[in-house]
Amino acid sequence: MIYIDKECLRCNACVVVCPFEAIEEGDPIYKIIESKCTSCEKCIPICPVKAIKKK
Repeated sequence: MIYIDKECLRCNACVVVCPFEAIEEGDPIYKIIESKCTSCEKCIPICPVKAIKKK
């Protein structure tokens, strides 16, 4: 399972790279839509502050 921690800058890089539209804007950080996420991990390396992690 992929998750976004509190270090998220809301830069939108992960939203753009996600092929399943499984990341949405949240407050105060973006969040993963678990029902859409396939754990492909394309979002993990694109995050500039490494806020996206796998459990």
